Formats: sequence, C-alpha cells, structure tokens
Amino acid sequence: IKSGDAAKDKEKGNSGGLSAQLEEIARMAQMLEKMNTGEGSLDQKIDGAIFKLPTRMLFSPGSAEITNSDSMLFLKRVSDIITVLPPNVEVTVRGFTDNTPLPRDSKFIDNLELSSARANAVIRVLIRNGISKERLNSAGYGDTKAIASNDTDEGREKNSRVEFTMRVAGPSNTSKKSVLDTLNTLNKQGE
Repeated sequence: IKSGDAAKDKEKGNSGGLSAQLEEIARMAQMLEKMNTGEGSLDQKIDGAIFKLPTRMLFSPGSAEITNSDSMLFLKRVSDIITVLPPNVEVTVRGFTDNTPLPRDSKFIDNLELSSARANAVIRVLIRNGISKERLNSAGYGDTKAIASNDTDEGREKNSRVEFTMRVAGPSNTSKKSVLDTLNTLNKQGE
C-alpha cells in the first residue's frame, strides 16, 4: 500500500477509506509480529489479524486463573499494542480447548465453560491494563473448533489456545476478497 492512499481517500471524502483500513491492518500485523515470542502464530486476515497463543503460556491445565508473572507481562505487552492501535480496532479474545475431559473435581462443567472462563480472564487483565471494555469481546468454543487432531499431544496443544482477533470495525468493501486481491486492486486504482 502506498502511504499516500489514505490521504487520497480523505481528498475523495472517504475518511474511513479502504486504504486507511488496510494501512491500519498492516500496522497492526507489524506490531503483533514484533511482539511475537515464537510461541504463538500470527495470521493476517482481510479485516484484521489473529494472534494464536497456546494456553499453557497463560494457564495451568484445567484452570482459568492467570497467576504466572510471565503471563501477566505478556498480556501487558498485548495491552500496550492495543493501546496504540486506532480506536476503531476491536479485539475479541477467544478461548479453545482440546477434547481432554476435565477432572471430576473441576469447578467447570465442561471444556466449553473452561474456554469461556479463560477468555474472560484475559479480558479482565486487558481492562486492568487500561483497555476500554467497549473495544473488547470474548467467546469460548471449548473443543468445538479443533485445528489439529486431538489424537496426539502436539495436536491437543494446538487446539488448546487463546486467540486475539484484532479487526478494524466499520464498513469494508473487501468482505469476500483476499488481502492480495484487495492490494492489487488498490495499486491499479492508484496508477
């Protein structure tokens, strides 16, 4: 994206223009990539970015309590990044588990409840770190959205994760296009 594209959108009266949104997404992805500790993965999507983090970095097995100082420091870094993002970037924290049954003495009914509690625990830390609750959403999916086989330790670790989905809110003309298609279209329009 050319740096002048947002200015061109403003000149055309399109203050929330497509170019500006794409620039915000690219900036957001760069910040998340710099923050990445090698433990998670970053995927750029049409309208934002998803940072996936193994739950073992934040939670003990079967727990939704964040007590580890390294986890709190990591979430402080996430909060710092969210703080510098434009106010129209919304953050959804999504919790996922593998299909391992919870112990009988668990305070959670099932993995769905555990994943929701984990997502909400992360949200509470982000709010304590100064992020406006109006920018935040949470969801728990339990073991319903596996991204790997639950038959191996490696697969279960991939499935048990917390995702930070950061997306630019507002109308978008790119609802079904890939980022590459959109960038190509913008470059052709700018020529």
